Amino acid sequence: MKLIAMLSILIFTQNLFSFDHSHALWSKVLKEYQTNKGLIQYKKLKKDSSTRAEHEFNRYLKDLSAVTFKEYEAYNKEQKMSFLINAYNAFTFKLIVDNYPVKSIKDLGSFFKKPWSIEFFSILDGKIKSLDPIEHEWLRPHFKDYRIHAAVNCASISCPPLRNEAFVPERLSKQLDHQMKQWIADPTRNKVNSKNKEWKVSKIFDWYEDDFENWGNGVETVINKYSSSPISKKALEEIDIDYMKYNWGLNEAK
Repeated sequence: MKLIAMLSILIFTQNLFSFDHSHALWSKVLKEYQTNKGLIQYKKLKKDSSTRAEHEFNRYLKDLSAVTFKEYEAYNKEQKMSFLINAYNAFTFKLIVDNYPVKSIKDLGSFFKKPWSIEFFSILDGKIKSLDPIEHEWLRPHFKDYRIHAAVNCASISCPPLRNEAFVPERLSKQLDHQMKQWIADPTRNKVNSKNKEWKVSKIFDWYEDDFENWGNGVETVINKYSSSPISKKALEEIDIDYMKYNWGLNEAK
């Protein structure tokens, strides 16, 4: 009887502290501190989260940090991807908030260490301590999905627009498709016109050309797939791609 009671307590405790895959706290932060233009009120977030320990932002980061590697391993594909994408975006917020005011994320770090290599958090039992591994070791190589590039946000003006809600397992694929469409349709980030043979697109398509080639049959094919006015395969072969200058300015709401 004592053994059964102890097991019951253990199961209850595990359920009590199970991770919320709806990422509701993160959605609440995004809706409160993101403007309708997709810019972030970092100054307000810093003030609010620094004066209240139980602020939703602090609680969400704490929840992310409490997930063990063993627990993560038991997640399904969509749960893992959602966890990692949201973690990347949330800890990017933390990096900016911790160092605010800052004009660009690239102002952080040093000559020898880029901002994405700064170790300032710990998740999955310390297996991840900086932003770079989330994207380049855990997301891209494992899931081989070019849509990841439209989901992770580097806190910069030229980044794909930050979604105003958390990514969640049950709607992940639809959310990623929507992110791609929003990104391609934004003329400040991509200038794609079916009437023109030259497209000026985000530098991200250049930096990660192999991803779009290997997992989406090429940059032109991917862009055309999510374009509001797709063109024929024959017309697509005549398209010339040029890349826009990347604006690393902070995506801050003044």
